[in-house]
Amino acid sequence: MDKAPLGPLKEHQHVEYSSDDPSMNRIKGEGRQTITEWLWRKVGLGAVLLLLCCSPGICLIRAGLRDVKHSVHARRESWGRGPDTPAENTE
Repeated sequence: MDKAPLGPLKEHQHVEYSSDDPSMNRIKGEGRQTITEWLWRKVGLGAVLLLLCCSPGICLIRAGLRDVKHSVHARRESWGRGPDTPAENTE
């Protein structure tokens, strides 16, 4: 029975050694069957993880931008000139 670094091999697995360097090997039978399955495991799950990690920061940035917008609006109104009030003619 062949033995992998993390335990015994399953029935469908086989260790393939490099003829140039026998210390290099790979276990056959562990790859993805289709390109779509491989893409989902590599790209899809990575994108989901990225969104989960970035979503709190995105929410904080949106809240900060909203606060800045409201403070600019409040400052304009405190000066007596709202967004709908035309500017005074200074001539």
